[in-house]
Amino acid sequence: METLQEFIYPKDSEFGSTEKYVRLAGDARFDDRLLRLNAQSAAQFDTYYNAFSMPLWQEKCTLENATLVISGRGRVKIELFHVNWAEKLPKKAALMYAKNGKINTRLKLEVLETREVDLQGESIKIMQLAVQNPALKGLVYPKITAVTAATVETLKWVTTDEKKRAVKLGISITHFNRKAYVLPAMRRIQGAFLSDPAWSEKIDFVVVDNSQNITQEEANGITIIPNENIGGSGGFMRGFMHYKKQGRTTHVLFMDDDASLEVESIKRAYTILEFAEKDNTVVGASLFYEQDPDSLMERGAYLRKRTGWWAKFKMVPSVEVKSLLLQEQNTERDDYAGWWFCAFPIKYVKHLTLPFFVRGDDISFGPLNDFSYIHANGIACLADDFEHKVSPMVEYLNLRNKLIVYALFIPNPFWAARNYLRWQSNTLVSLRFGYSDVLREACRDFISVTPEFLFQNIDMRNKVKQLNELAAVDALKPIDLTELPLAYGHWNKNEPIVTKVLRRASFNGIFLPRPLKKEAIIFDEWANPASYQVISGYKKILYYNSETQKGYVTEVNRKKVLRHLLGVLKDTFLIFRNLKKVRRRLLRELDYLTSEEIWEQIFQKKE
Repeated sequence: METLQEFIYPKDSEFGSTEKYVRLAGDARFDDRLLRLNAQSAAQFDTYYNAFSMPLWQEKCTLENATLVISGRGRVKIELFHVNWAEKLPKKAALMYAKNGKINTRLKLEVLETREVDLQGESIKIMQLAVQNPALKGLVYPKITAVTAATVETLKWVTTDEKKRAVKLGISITHFNRKAYVLPAMRRIQGAFLSDPAWSEKIDFVVVDNSQNITQEEANGITIIPNENIGGSGGFMRGFMHYKKQGRTTHVLFMDDDASLEVESIKRAYTILEFAEKDNTVVGASLFYEQDPDSLMERGAYLRKRTGWWAKFKMVPSVEVKSLLLQEQNTERDDYAGWWFCAFPIKYVKHLTLPFFVRGDDISFGPLNDFSYIHANGIACLADDFEHKVSPMVEYLNLRNKLIVYALFIPNPFWAARNYLRWQSNTLVSLRFGYSDVLREACRDFISVTPEFLFQNIDMRNKVKQLNELAAVDALKPIDLTELPLAYGHWNKNEPIVTKVLRRASFNGIFLPRPLKKEAIIFDEWANPASYQVISGYKKILYYNSETQKGYVTEVNRKKVLRHLLGVLKDTFLIFRNLKKVRRRLLRELDYLTSEEIWEQIFQKKE
């Protein structure tokens, strides 16, 4: 008997609201492991973490049977529900839902089975599900109503199906100066797996320490691999090669040091790897905003010519049943899984990632290898919004590596040039002239990029000083807000279409003949991109980072904007003319650039 999915409850609000786990009615409550129900109260599990996905287990794991197991005390009524769409979905349902937060298609709810049982402590198999039943294409979940006061101790789905493969999973976390995140993650994983006899032989765990500052006492027996700071790509490749040389691991799970998660997510990913129909299966995790843990940042992504890569289900809520159904029934392809959580089979890795430092390493790793991706509800991480991780180095790498991804996988010069122009326009509209120069440097380095250049600049030491000097005019510094005449705008989602067209046509109002507001300074939180609608029409903008309490004021200078635009147009032409040359240059050396050989040379050079 193999466990497919254990029901979990929120320990606190860190990972989301209660409705992300369970919907309670009446006098019901829970703690870490127990669900307590007074008479006539109820708990319903049509939720992100606890609903049972038929598309996942039917199609991607070809499971035959699943049984609901319960233990506890007291008399309860258990109803098993199936929910699906009552009518056909519109083609772009997921996109519509992400844009306006609603979809008009109705749901159909049916009761599959109802039972009353007396719980007396031991585990009881109460309901068996024929997983391959063609009538069940949605989500299945139980509702438990207390007939008398009751306590539910265990609730899980199990199966008698044979596993398709044995899995030995090696977890590799790459760390750099974020002990506040990584040490709690290490303790969680150690307690849930390494200290549990049921899991200790299935899971291995290492931390690649790029900052080399985790002490033996902090490690507490966990394997720490000291590593020079060669970015996320260098840390993850060090972890991968450690496990490959070890020879006992079948799969590797990459995790960021600042990504928080329920340990049940790792258990479910492990189980999917055991039962997945395809041997080359990769399990990825959805990413949620740390500041808004009920809203998705990304659930799978793919490369497309218009944007380079496209995150699916961005800003879709995770507490509504319609949203959960849309996600589980998603049939769009995935081209990669983000390295905040990416579990993959070692034997299918034919190419390692390009030496990118950060940004684009996971994106290049995916298309270079023959993988089949699974993203499932209940497998998730939390992290800071990428749009708030703004620095000259990050913006440089973000653009340079995006252009390299275009050259390798979307070799259409028009789309690469168009997107460069769009990225630069957004930067100049924001009046970030220093960052515009940083992007121009990224463009120049892309056009002349060689394997030797990527090898020599893997640690970015030679570039960081130059990039900081270019962006010096946009550097954040201590600032006293009380001394500034600040104005606070707001984003209007119902902005009139005429106003929107006029604003965009005039470069966000910069080239309108009307006078700009001279006295007030509009406040905008430091992020990428800026709030274009909010800053439109103001002569001065304050960019401010609330965490560091630093900021700077920038001012409209039409001549400066025009001068930068002329240089950007020249760059755009050069990208259009040279992209295919860069592609040929990279393809000639691609096997070397993505080999264990180059990474061994990088590690030896740094040592």
